[in-house]
Amino acid sequence: LFLTHIGKYIDSYKTYEKLLNEIKKRNYKICGIPVEQYIIGIWNETDENKYQTNIMIPVEGKYE
Repeated sequence: LFLTHIGKYIDSYKTYEKLLNEIKKRNYKICGIPVEQYIIGIWNETDENKYQTNIMIPVEGKYE
């Protein structure tokens, strides 16, 4: 399961909270460690509010 966080890295906990709520709602089980994929960051954007990070949490269970 993944979501794209847009904004400052320090605020990424909000996206993690959304992911964890969705995992709980769907009765999935976390089956690995989270992975962050940095798409837009300090190396190609000066505005932190435009940073994009894919946050992925591996899950198992019934997929919809």
